[in-house]
Amino acid sequence: MKKWYALVALASFSFFSLTFSSTSYAFHRAGAASFSFGEGHYSFDPKRHIDNTSIPFVALGYDLTEHWGAEALVSIFTTDQDNSTGNNQQVDGALFLLDAVYHFSPFKLLQPYVLAGVGILGLNPNGNEAHNQGNLNAGIGTELFASKSIAFRVEARDIHTTAGGKNDVLVDGGVAILFDIG
Repeated sequence: MKKWYALVALASFSFFSLTFSSTSYAFHRAGAASFSFGEGHYSFDPKRHIDNTSIPFVALGYDLTEHWGAEALVSIFTTDQDNSTGNNQQVDGALFLLDAVYHFSPFKLLQPYVLAGVGILGLNPNGNEAHNQGNLNAGIGTELFASKSIAFRVEARDIHTTAGGKNDVLVDGGVAILFDIG
């Protein structure tokens, strides 16, 4: 099923690139808010002894200028402890990230960006008390604009937990919708 999603995404990118390559769009602009949603693959550091999993996400952002913005991302997910622990407990999790975003100048329909910020990863094995861990994260991404206010986004982030030195990786994709509010 995931291969099907990848094929549809690739076909969509190709279609929009060929169809709209000569059209000019506004891209990110000062005073625009964004709502994004999608799904990603979260790879946990092996020290955690947790199975990697797919996670849905929603994100809200605001563009302070055409280059600088801020974004908050939230994800709630469920996975399992890996077989090495011998107990196969279910693990509920929540990820909260708050990032500063720098959007580079657009190239045709693409607008690449970098982001960095802080967050919290909460892990709750089998109804036990949640273990909330602060983190620092940084990543790169790009958006393919289909219109003035709709873009497909893909990004990769390294999420470093400050306690215990664990590095997780999140690779995700989704849709961003921009609204002019300012």
